[in-house]
Amino acid sequence: REFEAYRASPQFEQVNYGMTVGEFKRIYWWEYVHRLWGRLIGLVFAVPFLIFWRKGRLSPRQKKHVLIAAALGGLQGILGWVMVQSGLDDIPSVSPYRLAAHLLLALFVFSWLWTLMLSVFFPRQGTHYPGIRKLTGWLLVVLTLQLFYGGLMSGLKAGLFAPTFPTINGEWIPGGLFAGGNWIAALFENVITMQLVHRLTAVVILLLSSL
Repeated sequence: REFEAYRASPQFEQVNYGMTVGEFKRIYWWEYVHRLWGRLIGLVFAVPFLIFWRKGRLSPRQKKHVLIAAALGGLQGILGWVMVQSGLDDIPSVSPYRLAAHLLLALFVFSWLWTLMLSVFFPRQGTHYPGIRKLTGWLLVVLTLQLFYGGLMSGLKAGLFAPTFPTINGEWIPGGLFAGGNWIAALFENVITMQLVHRLTAVVILLLSSL
């Protein structure tokens, strides 16, 4: 039944025509396990949360932060479906923008929970290091940009167009940068330009991390 539904999709008609049931199972199980894993995460999150809430183990601040985390987790599931939905229309691939947004939101939820965990086990001692905080802030900005471009590249399969390193198809400054004259569009849709930005941000992250 699932395979017959897939045979009616644009992806099957334009990309995977001729796929057998056995071949379909390999891509189906990845998606199926992914969804089950998401539901398991929600269960592992909800049960202790409700128990701790009922027993009064959470402070008002913690309640607020955990409720925000729960809302973000629900939003992540919705965004995941919106992302998948974009690949069920005429174009047989998900929107790279939605894929990147799905990735960044997941990382934000993880960061939110990680920060909450640190606040519980390692309360602030009142000692601050402005220089380190500023450097860390810049590192997070560049890292977020790097991850965003990673999502875009994954959605557009940009890595297949420039599989060489450290040069890009044998050139340090590759041809085809900003092709078409619209440099803003090229930053997000030109696979060569995106490849260059993705690699340069990786180098910046390496330099910032070593300071």
